[in-house]
Amino acid sequence: MIQEPRLPADRLEAIRAAFRETGATWVQPPVLQPLSLVLDLAGEALRSRLFVLQAAGGEEVCLRPDFTAPVARLHLASGAASGDYAYEGLVFRAS
Repeated sequence: MIQEPRLPADRLEAIRAAFRETGATWVQPPVLQPLSLVLDLAGEALRSRLFVLQAAGGEEVCLRPDFTAPVARLHLASGAASGDYAYEGLVFRAS
């Protein structure tokens, strides 16, 4: 797995500050996402690049390959008509 070098703390804080200034709501999408949703959006060809697990009850889930679907799901669950979101964290996709 390729791991990117960490940004120095002062640079990371400068990036975060720019997003805080916009008034965006910080969200932390769950790391586990429904596999069916990801495959419906991206297609079966992506399966080989995902980290797939079987959750309790038999549902297949995957480690989030990006933030688009998880953030959209959080927005829909909030019931808000619109929103601005900021987020950071790991995403998982095999190369």
